Amino acid sequence: MSRYILHLITSYVSNLYMYNQIVGVRGYKPVVYGDTVLENLPFEHFVQRSGRNDYVNIARKYPIELVHAHFGSLGAKVSRLAKKNNLPLVTHFRGGDGSNDPKVKDQLKRKYENLMNEGTLFVPVCKALVPMLKDLGFPEEKIQVLYGGIDLKDFPYQTRNFETTEKFRICFVGKTSPKKGIPTLIKAFAYLLKHFQHLELRIISSTPKSQVDLKEFQTILWMIDRLKIQDKVTFLFNVQNKHLHKELHQAHLFCHPSETSNGNIEGIPNALKEAMATGLPSISTYHAGIPELIKNQLNGWLVPESDPAALAYAMGQCITNPALCQRFAEQGHKTIEEKFDLKKQLLVQKQMYDSLVERRIRVG
Repeated sequence: MSRYILHLITSYVSNLYMYNQIVGVRGYKPVVYGDTVLENLPFEHFVQRSGRNDYVNIARKYPIELVHAHFGSLGAKVSRLAKKNNLPLVTHFRGGDGSNDPKVKDQLKRKYENLMNEGTLFVPVCKALVPMLKDLGFPEEKIQVLYGGIDLKDFPYQTRNFETTEKFRICFVGKTSPKKGIPTLIKAFAYLLKHFQHLELRIISSTPKSQVDLKEFQTILWMIDRLKIQDKVTFLFNVQNKHLHKELHQAHLFCHPSETSNGNIEGIPNALKEAMATGLPSISTYHAGIPELIKNQLNGWLVPESDPAALAYAMGQCITNPALCQRFAEQGHKTIEEKFDLKKQLLVQKQMYDSLVERRIRVG
């Protein structure tokens, strides 16, 4: 018999990893509450946000036994309601919502005051967020790391010719958000073009929705124009999840130079996991949880944040060393299989749910 779980999401779910995390746990039926869901990610039970009585109406219709808030801000909004109804509350922290950066720390501590006392379990997506949550005031005994998993069927391994001299494609996947470090990538790429004429950069993103992302996108376009590299950089917007692996298969190197921006940080970018799953050699930064995924020069390459020269050097080493690329491809894929496979992470998530629901039944 399946149990009902209420999942709270932000304005929309646009990626497979969170969708799989919601619908993939066996023995649990998700009731999803939010604003909009993209058509290609359908939920069986979806409640669109409408008013202050939404939670009451959901409770009347479904026998909810647990609440899973997928961001810290959502956990804060529902903490008192969950406690009032004796429902275990799992709150996910995915990056900036768990930051202890001085620019956002006081604001987050005020926002999470009730959640710290009333939440049941606090789930960061990487170990790097654990000391940050503790510093904000969350009790250590209630913190449990849960890595996001990648479905290896959606991102199959692909062998590549790293010795190509005709076209060497560098790929980035992610929003035009300041924390993604795209300007750093543009600068490093422009420098490399002085030495390698067969390079091209493909930036796969979504249409900027926030003013911050739009401003960053405009900065990126201005930079590309100023550096006169328009013919070497291609943007692809809103690539459907089912087609993303095809783009990754056509690339030779993946770069994701994450950096801290006004207290906003990554957890572990799922785009990196997806690229590594396909056997795409990957370069990133010593940022948040990324070193938990990439071990420098073993299964990929790490450089300091916001350092175009260091990024260009690492990229150049990969471009001129096919054997190094092949090693990163094989070891990166192995890392995803061993530590970030969706099937394995869903089992951990199920155990987490089972424990909380059984405890609720025992206590009554």
